[in-house]
Amino acid sequence: MKTCLVLCDISDIRFKVDNFNAQNMAVIQDNWDKIKESIRTSVELINTFGFDYQTLTSNNAIIPIAYYLYKKGLNGSFVTSVKFGDEREKIKKWLHIVLLKQIFGGQSDNILRTIREVIRDNLNSFPVDNMKQRLKGTPKSLDFGEDEIENLLEYEYGKRYTFSVLALLYPTLNYNNLFHQDHIHPKSFFTSREKLLKLGVKPEDIEFCIENYNKIPNLQLLEGNVNMSKSAKPFIEWFDENYKDDIAKNQYKDLHYLRGLDLSIVNFKDFFYKRKEMMKDKLMQILMF
Repeated sequence: MKTCLVLCDISDIRFKVDNFNAQNMAVIQDNWDKIKESIRTSVELINTFGFDYQTLTSNNAIIPIAYYLYKKGLNGSFVTSVKFGDEREKIKKWLHIVLLKQIFGGQSDNILRTIREVIRDNLNSFPVDNMKQRLKGTPKSLDFGEDEIENLLEYEYGKRYTFSVLALLYPTLNYNNLFHQDHIHPKSFFTSREKLLKLGVKPEDIEFCIENYNKIPNLQLLEGNVNMSKSAKPFIEWFDENYKDDIAKNQYKDLHYLRGLDLSIVNFKDFFYKRKEMMKDKLMQILMF
């Protein structure tokens, strides 16, 4: 119902009984088909970004997307048509940013009104830059600092914001397919000191391995069936079995931020820090625009 208030440009969008008076309900009813189409298209769109009920951390983040589609009169073809490709990329980037910045946390009415105003005044294209400029210096800023970006890589497997960080790092994947968050070095290797010592990890690195194996620098996105085949094999063994020639190996390494890294678990600490630095550099390119 809040979405209806926003889309119909009703000034007060608070979810309270007084806002669903006869006058406002008449406006909503008159525009219901268009409202419904905009909401449905928004949900279908974010599904193609890989979001579902588990990975979408704020339902309110969909509302500005629906508002943009509503004001532009765009329907379901927006999700698939080639001519809207650039627009979809802008919306995807914006959605990841606002979720990671958690700008819809707490009382979200003021930020929804502000974003609605920016969109209404800039309908030529989804106005990511305009929103960023409008929110600069506020508690809802879309700006990222270097330390903040580094902290994003501390998120752990399966946590609320981990998918958004990984999806930013894997912008070329087709999220119509099912992707799993996968531990590059299998988590079963990190269940005890004894197991890590047996694998050849240096005693002084054991604590570091146990504390960090679950974080993003040891995670990748893999298609579900590929992840199942990988199972709990040592990564370097699985990698050599599945990627036979240098071209295939290098393509995989480039996609997964593995170029130039020692892929043996023996040197997990060095692997972790170097991969984290590559990921940080990529996130800085994306987020510090």
